[in-house]
Amino acid sequence: MAALPLSARAGDVARLLPGAHEEWQDVAEAILDVNRMAAIEAADPLQAGMKLCEEPGCTQTGWQTLTAEEGERLRGLFASETDAAGERERIGKAIALLETIVGARNGTWRDHPANERQADHETGQLDCISESVNTQTYLDRLHRAGLLHHHRLGGFIHRYTVVLQHVAVDMVELATEERFAVDSWVGANGDLPEIRPYGDWRWEWGV
Repeated sequence: MAALPLSARAGDVARLLPGAHEEWQDVAEAILDVNRMAAIEAADPLQAGMKLCEEPGCTQTGWQTLTAEEGERLRGLFASETDAAGERERIGKAIALLETIVGARNGTWRDHPANERQADHETGQLDCISESVNTQTYLDRLHRAGLLHHHRLGGFIHRYTVVLQHVAVDMVELATEERFAVDSWVGANGDLPEIRPYGDWRWEWGV
């Protein structure tokens, strides 16, 4: 669940109008631009530095770099041919692996499902904004490394109740143009993200 302004703690809610431009989007795009440039300039996109969100609303970020061995672990997930459904399963495993690797280094291993921070002073909890920015970066790295053959990247997607906003990321299956939501917020650090048709995700009001 998104929390605004950016200084708000996890568990707060965003009272927003659908389609309104929000401060977090500027923060997110700035982070993603930096990460894209780092990947473009690197010999291996999987080993390029990543600026990742470490607190709700990306109020704290830090740089992480994968080792060559960690990059090969990711490539190993995509080593054999598969169809689009199989690729989505591998994407989920790759995101979970990346969260596990990064979480052990920056404290986000403490990230609970949703906004279930155990105490106000507990660090490492991510809201849906931070999860989505990190997921965008991970998907972009997989794409630039040539590991995605059945999907292209989308952007941020939103769903609303009267007063709540939830943010995730989408990708598009190339053969069918079907959109799929990729939602890492629902699980704890290292859990498989939800990957399901956008329409199913979009009209689920409970988050």
